Amino acid sequence: MRTLLRIFGKILLIPIWVLVTVMHCLVKIMIEVYCIGKGIINLILGLMLIGTLIWYREWTRFAILAVASGILLFFLWAGVLLEVMLESAKMKIGELIIR
Repeated sequence: MRTLLRIFGKILLIPIWVLVTVMHCLVKIMIEVYCIGKGIINLILGLMLIGTLIWYREWTRFAILAVASGILLFFLWAGVLLEVMLESAKMKIGELIIR
């Protein structure tokens, strides 16, 4: 009876594992697309930072642009953290199914 319940529990974990795997793939795709966009925006922000220092010599505008770059980096960090959490959950659920 106990082994039957264990097998039934493993069968119930399979849809959860599939759902977590699909979410992990979607988050991974979003992060890759965001990285491409962030690279382009960081290039533009970098040019604006250099231009601000050379032409305007205003540190307040420079600081605003630097904060904008930091915000972009924070969103990337949050996405990667979510990706790692989903990957960890996928691995743990997979181990429970295999055992």
